[in-house]
Amino acid sequence: MKKAALAIGSLELMLTLMALLSFNAEARVEQWVPYVPFEKQVELAFWMKDEVAYINVTITFYSGGFEIRNWGLIIKEGHELWADSEIWRWTGPVILVIWKITHTYNLGYLKGGKYTFTFRAWGYDVKSIEFIVTGWLKRGSSPY
Repeated sequence: MKKAALAIGSLELMLTLMALLSFNAEARVEQWVPYVPFEKQVELAFWMKDEVAYINVTITFYSGGFEIRNWGLIIKEGHELWADSEIWRWTGPVILVIWKITHTYNLGYLKGGKYTFTFRAWGYDVKSIEFIVTGWLKRGSSPY
């Protein structure tokens, strides 16, 4: 009797484990999902060359399972500028590696003043930088 009860208990345990394992296998679908990086993953740097303003955006990722399919276009409203990117994360197995990727946005010619650039992902603000564009005098021109 004890052996029969033990066999039935073992069978029930085995069937329960099999059901749990099959459920977990079905629940783990490997796919690309939208990802919004943390502020600390993003570095912003403003610079100018030949009176044209630029922003470098550097993102640090902690695995090979990330992809930026769209860096977004620069949108400007007054002294506010932003770009909305589309970043994806792979839910399946990935290589564990820390890597950085940098993209440079050309902001074009900006009149003198204080500006704010915001890097976004999927409509969420990730990180902003304030910068000042000084008025430049062309060679040979006079402010008077």
